[in-house]
Amino acid sequence: MERWWGFRPCTPDEGHLLRVSSIDGLLLACGHDRNGVLMDSATAELIADLASGLEPCHQLTNLMGFFSWDRWTRPYFQP
Repeated sequence: MERWWGFRPCTPDEGHLLRVSSIDGLLLACGHDRNGVLMDSATAELIADLASGLEPCHQLTNLMGFFSWDRWTRPYFQP
């Protein structure tokens, strides 16, 4: 018999965390839950741009507010 267990962490609202954190040098790319395989190329591009100091592509920049850890303290859907 074989057993397998997949750990797919998610946030309370099931949204991703993709940001530069307040800790110097720490980038957040987590909380993908079951959509991780669907988001891997966009996440990789975003984190690579952030790590290298480049400005993320326009489409991702517009969505960055939705991926922030402080989204729970802002009014609903205000990126």
